[in-house]
Amino acid sequence: MADDEPPTDPADDAPPGPVDKPKPAPVEMAQPSPAGWRRIPGLRRFRTAGAAIAATVGVVTAIFGAYVGYRSLPEPVSLADWQRQVNSVCEQSGAELRDPLRDLGDTVQNVGVLIASGEYRPASADLVTTARDLQDNADAYKAYVGQVRALERPDDRRVDAFIDAGAAFYKKIDAIATDLLASSSLVATIPADGSDAQAIAAAVASLQTAVEDLAAWQASTNVTYQRTVLALDLEQCPGWNDTGKPLPLPTPAPSSTAPAGGLDPTAEAVARSVGISPDQCRPIGAPVDNPGATAQLNCEVDGLERDPAILGFDSEASLRTWFNVQATKRANCGAGESAEYPIPAEWDEAGRIKCYRRDADWYRIDVMLPSRLAGIGAEARGPTALERWLRDFVRLLD
Repeated sequence: MADDEPPTDPADDAPPGPVDKPKPAPVEMAQPSPAGWRRIPGLRRFRTAGAAIAATVGVVTAIFGAYVGYRSLPEPVSLADWQRQVNSVCEQSGAELRDPLRDLGDTVQNVGVLIASGEYRPASADLVTTARDLQDNADAYKAYVGQVRALERPDDRRVDAFIDAGAAFYKKIDAIATDLLASSSLVATIPADGSDAQAIAAAVASLQTAVEDLAAWQASTNVTYQRTVLALDLEQCPGWNDTGKPLPLPTPAPSSTAPAGGLDPTAEAVARSVGISPDQCRPIGAPVDNPGATAQLNCEVDGLERDPAILGFDSEASLRTWFNVQATKRANCGAGESAEYPIPAEWDEAGRIKCYRRDADWYRIDVMLPSRLAGIGAEARGPTALERWLRDFVRLLD
């Protein structure tokens, strides 16, 4: 082997075997191009960009469609339109909603007089008649509130408060009617000669329950409802009269079973109107002569060294006379300064506040609450604690 020959592989010396012939690769037939056609440079990039543009156009179209759909939605009802619709509902059913409530207090009081005089059968019949009228009235209110609830309403919390107050109103009327029917059944069991003292006591106790429910309705449920009517200017709805003021409230009958030194229903209603349980209150021993005052109480509360005075009045004019309304003078009651100003809006209660020093050691704050026809006079040694108590007390009123 020459030095310049490449090394060999032993396999090169093996006898030759059958040799596989390589298969020819498939030949792809070129497709004829249409006459005049030629490939455009950058076509693939163009197609990719076109897809992106199409996708963008689709998104924009969808957004535009959604916008057009939103714009075509009906506008929410305005408060003015809603007020007109509700006033129309009230105008159509006004008589049904008003009349049976006008003489409710007098009727209950008259029944008490009949029982006291031994006229048990007339008393029972009178109770049944009144109860049936009230049930009809509750049904009318329920239908009226249902019609209002079915209306499209504006986004206004006063509207929701009005509907809730109306529902509570008719439910309470129905509860009073149920009380009166129970009383009528018990009155009917009293012998004509009045010889069954136990039956009389049961009937009187039952009637007292009706009176207490009536007082609670007068002091709370009815007042709350009327306030919502007035807040929305619903002049055609019950809660207004021809002068544009709230309807007069019925006067509950005095209790014939109130314990000596206890509260009559009117005083109980005054206590409840400011969120205090009547069993925490007692009549003021030597009440000041306040013309128009229907009740003057001292009530136990937490956070004060002395029991505050709670006063009820027969009119806003009497309440303003007691408060002795003066010109607004803003100052810091919590610092012991003298001041008079409207109750702050964030307390969610209309009225006025007056604060002043009683003597060297005691501070006093008077509050008038026109919607409740009630006044509060509270005293404490420290003005800061007194102002804080009053603020929390008023803000928690229902």
